[in-house]
Amino acid sequence: MTGFKEKVKSTIERYQMLHRGDTVVVGISGGADSVALFSVLNELKDDFCISLAGAHVNHGLRGAEALRDEKFSEALCKDSGAEFYVLHADVAVLAKEQGISFETCGRQVRYDFFEQVSSEIMKKSKGSGVTIATAHNANDVSETVLYNLSRGSGLKGATGIPPVRYTEKEKITVVRPIIDCTRDEILGYLEALGREYMTDSTNLDDSYARNKIRLHVLPELCGINSGAVSNIARFADSVREDEEFLLSISEKLTEKSRISKGKYSVSAFSDAEPPILRRVLSEIILSETGVHAEKTHLEATLKAVKSADECIQKLCFKIQLPGGDYLEIKDGLLTVYKAAFDGGDDGKGELPEKREYIVEKISIDMYKKSDIHLLENMLDCDKINGKLFFRNRKNGDHFRPYRRKINKSLKSLFNEARIPVEERDHLSILECDGEIIWIEGFGPAAGYQVTKETKEVLYIHVQ
Repeated sequence: MTGFKEKVKSTIERYQMLHRGDTVVVGISGGADSVALFSVLNELKDDFCISLAGAHVNHGLRGAEALRDEKFSEALCKDSGAEFYVLHADVAVLAKEQGISFETCGRQVRYDFFEQVSSEIMKKSKGSGVTIATAHNANDVSETVLYNLSRGSGLKGATGIPPVRYTEKEKITVVRPIIDCTRDEILGYLEALGREYMTDSTNLDDSYARNKIRLHVLPELCGINSGAVSNIARFADSVREDEEFLLSISEKLTEKSRISKGKYSVSAFSDAEPPILRRVLSEIILSETGVHAEKTHLEATLKAVKSADECIQKLCFKIQLPGGDYLEIKDGLLTVYKAAFDGGDDGKGELPEKREYIVEKISIDMYKKSDIHLLENMLDCDKINGKLFFRNRKNGDHFRPYRRKINKSLKSLFNEARIPVEERDHLSILECDGEIIWIEGFGPAAGYQVTKETKEVLYIHVQ
């Protein structure tokens, strides 16, 4: 038991996870890992001068079993004098609405809740430090590495799970104090402590890819080498150091090359080796579009930058990125831009693949006289506030057509409409301040359709 505690303490100190006076919001599921995390932090709270709070999410997927875990987690916190926060969520419904897996949806719900709890605590404590702690361990790291490698991941995927990261919304620190501990060490600690824990029956269902690795692959590897889990986790730690070093170089090059929003000097990074250049290009595309670059786009752009056939100053290269944004290399500049309707006098513009659009405002009387087949291309102008952009689809897009009751992923909508896969990336999408308000062939989004109250109509014609 002492060995486990000291190992966790060493990990916390190594990564400077906790700070004096912090409130640590511990994600508690009731399972062995989270119970061990909460218990060891409770033992160490005086050493680090921290206080604890527990946060539990009932995903609404396991009925009585889920309620059992909730009550157990609440009792664990109560016995230790820690505040307990609980969220009831219907993950099955949310996942279906968003067109994502239960696992992905559950993760989003949990971290959103952890952030919410952290913000509440910060307000109560008038700005005192708050840290989120999750129970990821060496087994989780190993499973993640194996899963990512099986999908063809590069160096980044081999880094596994970072010991410390920041949430996307509130930039709250998330720490993994037991990340260096194996599951066997965790179970040994709980046994020595005489601490009970709950078992999630879904963890035994090997229809999930992660569970297949946990239940079958890792045990086989441990049969070959009993230290497989620790060794894979150690490998991930080593790879993480290499990746961080490469990223530090690429970040400096990216900043050096940046001229203005969306514009970069190619000469600043054209001499970089491919491993660095790929990271520079990835960072540029992500920061400018909010979308991760696909391998095909990276390799094509890298080839263009490294072209030995013609002077870089004369090179003209253009590629369409996921989501409809463009990356162009011309006259020594790399530019990332959108196909956008800027409200010009003629209301004309160019869409991806040289298609043209005309956007114009028409009176409600002209709308009433319009051909019925054109009505799908008309929106209530009064409902539109903000910059309009034309683009193509990108991952994570959702849309609620005006004739539908629920918001759906574009993949689901396209499947229902039997739109061929090869045509889907060519459909035009109109976005207003981040919201999709019209899709070619589907018409306006709910809330943007023309009604009896409409005074002015926005008409879209795509050629």
